[in-house]
Amino acid sequence: MQSEVVNNIHAYSLKSFHIETLIINSKFLKNNKLKDKPLKYNLVLKPKGFNAKKKYKCMVVLAGFTGTASKYFSYKPFQQNYPQTVDSWFAKNKINDCVILFVDAMTYWGGSQFINSPLVGDYEGYIVKELFTEFKTKYNISDNAKDTCITGGSSGGYGALHLGSKYPQLFGKVAAIAPDCDFKLSLLPELYKGLPLLEKMGGISAVKKEIKQERFFNRRDSHLIINIIAMAYCYSNNKRGEPKFPFNVSTGELDKKIWKEWLKKDPIQFLSNRKEKVEKLKGIYLDVGKYDQFNLQYGARKLNKILKAIKVPFKYTEFNGNHFDISKRREHAWEWFLK
Repeated sequence: MQSEVVNNIHAYSLKSFHIETLIINSKFLKNNKLKDKPLKYNLVLKPKGFNAKKKYKCMVVLAGFTGTASKYFSYKPFQQNYPQTVDSWFAKNKINDCVILFVDAMTYWGGSQFINSPLVGDYEGYIVKELFTEFKTKYNISDNAKDTCITGGSSGGYGALHLGSKYPQLFGKVAAIAPDCDFKLSLLPELYKGLPLLEKMGGISAVKKEIKQERFFNRRDSHLIINIIAMAYCYSNNKRGEPKFPFNVSTGELDKKIWKEWLKKDPIQFLSNRKEKVEKLKGIYLDVGKYDQFNLQYGARKLNKILKAIKVPFKYTEFNGNHFDISKRREHAWEWFLK
């Protein structure tokens, strides 16, 4: 990964930022059940003319499922990548007092959901107690929570809602675009479609074998299958072996005990349960496409009602697009935070 980061850095230059790598050898991720390396390469956009005596605002960027820090920095012919888009927008708006951290939270199965998981690893601990602590010190980040925005789309939006609502003293503002939520309407349909396919393949062990032989991603349904596996690993509470799915594949009947545990990790539930902490946030920005392919617009509308009942400044918008238009909405979140 380090060579990949170096290659990306030399593929293009930015007008307003230097690209740096913040490497964390995480104690929280050591000996994780997936046997992922605890060494994480987090990328940083540091303003040119950085003043060591000045305090800076920051954005903490969480990637969507199968995305990670270095992926955002990959060179894209004929279009701007994420850092180039940031660079252009910041230069246009003459903003030079913000440092941007791109979090590396990639796992074997494509994502961590930025939570502590017995089967995946303690990603929440790694981000909050290791990465963000070192990042704040090294880049002179303001101690005022309102100057920090944690943001992301899809799974990244889920992570932003989770970490922001749990640690408002660190992440004062939250900007979530089409966040994973309302599992009954978004995740459960994916499970009903994907689990029979997974069973036909021979289970998780068969998927691992195909991944090693580089055949798996030739399948048209590869994203569906790996997504339900990853979510099961993240949301399952069992500490050994493979995750348990929340329904019987033969009958389709829900296992109420397992499903209840999964639902505790749904923003629909945890935002309501963390009302006192949510009220300490300085602001929440929630955005979703009206035609989201994963039904996330319905969950976002429910979150809108929940937030209306909580005393927290928030902005809710729906755009005329779908889940794959998330990248076009980032500038709206930046404007909300920085202006």
